[in-house]
Amino acid sequence: MMTHDNKRFVARDRNWHPPAFAPGYKTSVARSPQQALVSMQQPTVSELTGPDF
Repeated sequence: MMTHDNKRFVARDRNWHPPAFAPGYKTSVARSPQQALVSMQQPTVSELTGPDF
């Protein structure tokens, strides 16, 4: 049986995590975003109703 705890979406703290592009870390060069990130003001339906990991 599946239960929903109505957990709140918590945005990623960009000050805590390392930058996406770090020249010393080779894979970040190819994997980092090439354009500015787009901030979504409200979480999407799938973020609210999807599974919790």
